[in-house]
Amino acid sequence: MQEIIEANINEANFTEINLNETNFKEANLKWANFRQTNLKGADLREANLIGIDLREADLTKADLEGTNLAEANLRGANLEGANLVGVNLEGAELNWATL
Repeated sequence: MQEIIEANINEANFTEINLNETNFKEANLKWANFRQTNLKGADLREANLIGIDLREADLTKADLEGTNLAEANLRGANLEGANLVGVNLEGAELNWATL
């Protein structure tokens, strides 16, 4: 498992890569691009994901508890089995997302 805990990597590009079970706990990933990325089982608890692009990303069983997803694009993302307790989805795009 990879760990990127409390990192500050705004506007990073992680498009179409495998980040299966990566630990992003409390990371600052504002406006980052995770389009079509494998985030199955990833730990994103308390992460700041404002404006993040998660279009068609696989977040199956990811832990998003307390995550800020305001203005995020989750269009077509797979969120099956994801922990969404306390997630801020204000202004987020959820069309065609699988919950």
